Amino acid sequence: MKKLASIAIIVLMGLPALAAKQKNTGIIKDLQPTNFAPAKKKHQQYDFSIDTVVNSYQCRTSQDHSTNATNFPVGSSVDFIIDGSNAEIKTPTRKSAKCRITRVQALP
Repeated sequence: MKKLASIAIIVLMGLPALAAKQKNTGIIKDLQPTNFAPAKKKHQQYDFSIDTVVNSYQCRTSQDHSTNATNFPVGSSVDFIIDGSNAEIKTPTRKSAKCRITRVQALP
């Protein structure tokens, strides 16, 4: 009985390690600056809309990191790496932006 409980605990502890990042290929459908303007805002935030094969995602960049919008042309292909509610967008030219997923929509 103790042996079975030990095995169950080891398996349960290892489950988070199995939850790997999902890497998808997508297309940037839209990129818009947000209009939130706190007084001490450091950087402009952007809202990305990205379509993958299965889902459409919207995510927002952080105000703590700068993002150059010209590195992400609308209609371009990107690698979209999902890690829980966080994501990273990588272009073929090795430019990247980290964002937080705000909406997911299943595509037909």
